[in-house]
Amino acid sequence: GHRIDDRPYRGEPVESPFTVWADDNGYWRFESALESFGKDTMGGWRSDSTGVHTDLHQNRSKLGFVFDPGSHLNWDRYFLNRRSGSKMTMDYRQVVSVLTDRDTTYYTLWFDQETGLLNHIGLHWNLYDYRSVDGVMLPHMIVQGRKGGHIAYGFDSIRHNLMVPDSMLARPS
Repeated sequence: GHRIDDRPYRGEPVESPFTVWADDNGYWRFESALESFGKDTMGGWRSDSTGVHTDLHQNRSKLGFVFDPGSHLNWDRYFLNRRSGSKMTMDYRQVVSVLTDRDTTYYTLWFDQETGLLNHIGLHWNLYDYRSVDGVMLPHMIVQGRKGGHIAYGFDSIRHNLMVPDSMLARPS
């Protein structure tokens, strides 16, 4: 896919291609020319120009939840102590919320009442452009809003059931 970092205070938008690999054990890796990060058998990590670092945030990150093909079957990897929330209108659609163990502003899961699809994580992460991939509806656009701009992840293609060597999911040495 392609990631567009559009935060005007940093200058012009920066677009960079990326690739994500993931398995059904909850391990995943995001790789671009600018950075890589993920979760492997030793936990969350991040790699940038300064080296490879432990990053505990990746253990239960929102991107990890979206990248992990088994996340919807293993909610507790990411969102503990869930409880029903409320119904409301968001983006002109009726949605229902599921509150989680963390700050509800950022971690409430919002599902479209008509389709049942997850369309927001908190108030600042939007999942769009759902398409069927091998009979499973998956978002092909994720927009992470933040003060001063946003970062958008657009997926060009998603493929399932590929043989991925364990080394693809491991943190760089």
